[in-house]
Amino acid sequence: MKHRALLTASFVLSATAAFGQGIVPVVQEGDVVPGVGSVTRIDNLTVNDAGDWIVEADTDHPNTDRDSVLLKNGVMIFREGDPVTAPAGATIDSFDTVNLNQNDKSCWNFFLDGTTGINDDSGVYFESTLLIQEGAASSAPQLSPGSIWQGFFEVKLNDLNQALILGTIDDPAIPTSVDQVFLVADLLPDGTLLAENVIYKEGDVLPGQTESVATFGTGPHRFAFNDSSSILYLVDLNGSSTTDGAIYLDSALLAQEGSASPIAGRNWSSLGTTRLDLNTGGDYVYTGSLDGDSLTNLVLIKNGAKFQQEGDSPSSIAPFSLTSFGSGPLLIGDNGNVLWYGEWDDPSPTTGAGLFLNDTPLVSEGVTVATDGHVIADLSSVQDGYALSDDGRHLLFEAERDDGLEAAYYFDLSGSVTPMSDCGGNLGTLTHTGGSSGIGDVLTLSMDAGQAPGVFAFLAYSLQPAPTWPPCGIPLPGIGEILISVTPPNPVLQVGGALTWTGTPLAFNQGIPADVGLISVKLYAQGLFADLSGVTSPPEPFRLTGGVEIQIGSG
Repeated sequence: MKHRALLTASFVLSATAAFGQGIVPVVQEGDVVPGVGSVTRIDNLTVNDAGDWIVEADTDHPNTDRDSVLLKNGVMIFREGDPVTAPAGATIDSFDTVNLNQNDKSCWNFFLDGTTGINDDSGVYFESTLLIQEGAASSAPQLSPGSIWQGFFEVKLNDLNQALILGTIDDPAIPTSVDQVFLVADLLPDGTLLAENVIYKEGDVLPGQTESVATFGTGPHRFAFNDSSSILYLVDLNGSSTTDGAIYLDSALLAQEGSASPIAGRNWSSLGTTRLDLNTGGDYVYTGSLDGDSLTNLVLIKNGAKFQQEGDSPSSIAPFSLTSFGSGPLLIGDNGNVLWYGEWDDPSPTTGAGLFLNDTPLVSEGVTVATDGHVIADLSSVQDGYALSDDGRHLLFEAERDDGLEAAYYFDLSGSVTPMSDCGGNLGTLTHTGGSSGIGDVLTLSMDAGQAPGVFAFLAYSLQPAPTWPPCGIPLPGIGEILISVTPPNPVLQVGGALTWTGTPLAFNQGIPADVGLISVKLYAQGLFADLSGVTSPPEPFRLTGGVEIQIGSG
């Protein structure tokens, strides 16, 4: 009988931790925007796969109609009160949600001054080019002729030059005067509008329903649009308030109020405040509230299964338990990593909240230190508090530091963890629940032996694999393949001490030593567990896990 060990790699950031080049402030309260004033507040932010970012900031300019700016990589690109190219004579009144695709382009809703009135005072723009103005007729063939745009909630731009617009239209064929629509605008690379096509609209009856659509979720994290042109969205149906909320991926129903959740014996109670996201490969995440126990009713779902739940105690925060997920976004990268905000029941008034990547806090209140020397004192846990690039590599987040000032911080999550060969069929499997650590971090590897209490385990580390290894390692019959060299010339950084297996994962913490001397280096690790209690049948006293290759830094 084969017994498989599970080696999981995660990274717990110490007070001096840094992925890549560390947590870097990009916009800080007090920064001077030339010709405008000093930054007083961070309002919104976004980051793309290239690490380019946009931050909306408020300043101390005395004219409140001219004090807000959009900064792209530190340079002002728009300002309240600036004239727009169209309509003639109009200026920017305020900004809506910001976005930036892989082509370094943005598509957004600007609220306008200087138009004819309240019926045409907003528009969808590609960069600075007007695409659709409130009050204009839609050309979508799915709408009646003469259907007029009434306004725009949100705009999302993917890498295919498609803009998904959630807005309102007055279609004469729909009884109500304000009718919500999801509409895709197909664009040329220069932003020229080719076509408008309604995907879903108020009054539609979605698959699996008897009630029609009343409204869609209108917040920026109530729907998502990926580079495969799929839409993940929240819908409110006409009908009973106990069953009217539902989450759909295109035409597939994922969850509905009053129906069974992925948690056994618990139904969905409310989905009305869900936050959700969708990556290019179709992986999805969303939040919801369950019926029953109020201390465990909040849950995060990934691909139809429980990801985290209120009351859970991930090993990275044990013995504490999760108490809240805030109201900020839930995000998933194309690499499958999930970014979320969590709070736990740490009695300390200065700690107990963090931004998590999968199971591990990347940034912890009262603990994490940025490159400016300031401790992150308070994270923004609301709608526009943090953003993740589509590829999952770049993080931008808003925080209050230990001196009380606000800042937007950039965090490069570069690096990777890759399973090595597992050819013998008796090795453990590897899952990676963090980014890659930088020098000075604490690297935590946890090993789940998957066996009865009484075994012990250790981890071996080396800087490089033996150059003469066969593709599947050096076989040891009945044990596995040795994938990690623990003899010269491959230096061992640490061999973990023996730990008794108690039925929960064994954690080994190792500071990346300064004498590695490189910002980019490969580290290898492999675990071994031994059964000293004789519980395996037939006896298999030793078992090796699979190896893991950890790219420290950007490689």
